[in-house]
Amino acid sequence: SLKRAAAAGETADRVRGFLAGMAPEIPQGLDYLINDAFRSSGAMTAGTASTILTAPDEATKTSALTMLASLSDGEVRDAALRRIAPTVAVSRTLLSRVVSLLEDAGVRVGVDGDAAATTHGPVLSLVPDRRRPSVSREEVEDQLAGTVEGLRRTRQAVSDAEDPEGTDLPDVETVRDPHQIMATLRSAYDRGTRVEISYVNADGSAVQEWISVVTMSPVSIVGVTESDGVSLRIQPHRIAWVAAPV
Repeated sequence: SLKRAAAAGETADRVRGFLAGMAPEIPQGLDYLINDAFRSSGAMTAGTASTILTAPDEATKTSALTMLASLSDGEVRDAALRRIAPTVAVSRTLLSRVVSLLEDAGVRVGVDGDAAATTHGPVLSLVPDRRRPSVSREEVEDQLAGTVEGLRRTRQAVSDAEDPEGTDLPDVETVRDPHQIMATLRSAYDRGTRVEISYVNADGSAVQEWISVVTMSPVSIVGVTESDGVSLRIQPHRIAWVAAPV
C-alpha cells in the first residue's frame, strides 16, 4: 500500500515514476491519492530503539538482513530488526545482542562512537584464513588494562590489611534495567569503584562476581574480578543485574 511505501522510506515521486513505467498516464484520482497518502505520512512519529543499524547502500542492507534470516526463527525474532529506510534498520534489542547475531550470520559490523552499528555485508572468501598467533590491538589493550587494575587491587589489599577498618560488605543498590545497568557500570568506571555483577557466561552458567570495570563499550564490558584478578569480557545482553555500593 502507499502508506507502507511511505513508511519504508519511499517518496511520492518514486512511486509516480514506478507507476509511469506501467501505464502511459497516471489517472488524476490516483495522483490525488498518492499526494494524500504521502502528505499524511509526513507528520513526525516517535518511538524507542536500542539499536540503530546503518549501511552505505541499500544492497548492503538487504544482503545483511537476508543473511540474518538464515538464523533460527527464535534468533531472528530476538534481533527484531525493523527496516525504516532503504539503508537504516532499528531494533529494541540491545546493541550487543544484535551485533552478536549479525556476526553469527556472517555479517561484519562496526560500532561507531555514538553506539550506532554499521553493516559492511557478509565476509566471503574462497580461501581459508591462515591461523595467526598474533592478537588484536584491543586484546592487548585489555590485557594491559587488566594488569594495571590487578596492581591497583594488590596495593588496595595491602592498605586494607594495614588498616582493616571499614572492610565490611557495603550496602548496595541493585539495578536490572538494561539502561540502568550500563549507567551504573559507566559510573563505576568513571569513579574507579567496584560493582557486583551477575551474568551468564559462554557455557550458559550463571556467574556472580565483584569486579572493577577496566574498559566498556556498547558491545562489551571488560573487568577484573576482585577475588582472583581474572580478566573478564562480558556482553551487556548477558548481564542479569548489577549492584553498586551506596
